Amino acid sequence: MPAFDIGESIPPHTAHAVSVSLPTWKSNIGYEEGEEWVVSRMASGYPRFFIHKSIQAFAADIVARFGTPGSKAFLFPTRQIAARGVCFVKGRAPPEIAASLDTISLVLDKTNPATESLKPLCPEIHAILISQDGFSFVKQYWQHTGDGVSSRRAEFCHSLLKDGLLRLDDGISTPLPASPKPHKGPKRYERPPRARRQRRPDIQESSRFLEERFGRNLDVSFVQPAKSAIKRRIAGALHSNSELTTTPARPRDGHQHPRRGQPPRGRHLPFPQRHVRHLQHAPRPLAARPSASSLKASTSGARLFLDLDALEARLQSGERFLALFCEFPNNPLTCPDLPRIRALADRFDFAVVVDETIGTFANVNVLPYADVVVSSLTKIFSGDANAICFTLTSPYVLLAHYGELEWAEQFGVERDLVRISVGLEETEHIVNVFKAALKVAEESTGGRE
Repeated sequence: MPAFDIGESIPPHTAHAVSVSLPTWKSNIGYEEGEEWVVSRMASGYPRFFIHKSIQAFAADIVARFGTPGSKAFLFPTRQIAARGVCFVKGRAPPEIAASLDTISLVLDKTNPATESLKPLCPEIHAILISQDGFSFVKQYWQHTGDGVSSRRAEFCHSLLKDGLLRLDDGISTPLPASPKPHKGPKRYERPPRARRQRRPDIQESSRFLEERFGRNLDVSFVQPAKSAIKRRIAGALHSNSELTTTPARPRDGHQHPRRGQPPRGRHLPFPQRHVRHLQHAPRPLAARPSASSLKASTSGARLFLDLDALEARLQSGERFLALFCEFPNNPLTCPDLPRIRALADRFDFAVVVDETIGTFANVNVLPYADVVVSSLTKIFSGDANAICFTLTSPYVLLAHYGELEWAEQFGVERDLVRISVGLEETEHIVNVFKAALKVAEESTGGRE
């Protein structure tokens, strides 16, 4: 089994990898404590726990251009996500810190002829600027929601800003370009006309070549065909396993969202139309058996239930909900009673939304119980280092809740929990690695449990 240095990306020499080597318990604590011997060596990291260097550079440039000395910036892909972040901070930070909040939006300068090929992408960045004292509050929102901008989007938009192709939003709306028609069926290998590219310095051209050569990124002209291909692959995988669901899976049932490290994104089944019609009159949505992160990040007024008996009692008393959101399996691993939830949904007329990110549709069968299924392409789709296809261990609670370990324990999330995500290596190899690791652990404790 290969060894990796502290802070090295996994796989190594991969700029946008989502996994990083922190090989000892001490190095994980060092990371959480911000100790220089760990942090200074980190080439990358998991998106909700590590602000990628491309994002750091873009945020620093935004502060230098548009902010005030000493302020910090967090970057988000949409205006709505940034607005929710502002609400989150205002609801938790002291008034003097909340008063330092500011937001800016960078949008494509459509008056510049050089942006013509970029219009279908609608590249934009929305930043929350706040004083250094308020940094931790915005970081909580960023970490627990996973709504921050991806490293590739930040890198791309930063290059547009440097080239003068992004501008501060002045509030004047311009018509959006017509959505291109999706590519279907046998046209999946069709090559659309290539968009004109702006010239870049040699180092950026080299980086682009490596990204495209190894399938990590495509030219912007391939955006729509790539999205269509992903939808077809997911629908095809479900269709080939007909025992998974009685509802035919179609590419058009899939919706993709530009979030990294946190669902929802992926595929969904048709949302019951009756729930859409009643949306204006529905009470709050609710979540059943949420993860610890969703408990911390909820900004929508959702009612959180850890006990289905309590939920059923509320429903029997006449209370009604639009939808129930849950994870299966949860993070860390616990499982809500999906058959019971489905029965309650049918009886009391609400939709069931299931996040199956940890298991993915390749391993767990939630479709018979769900109206909407969300998943994460980071966990299931492969492009070198953009998916976690190898076995990975992490002290999950230490990383996700280091500053609130006692709070997490009240929900049964123990601080010493180690999460193991089994990858695609040969079974015999994985078993042998674990046997060797368990033997070392046993010897180090002298056989004590």
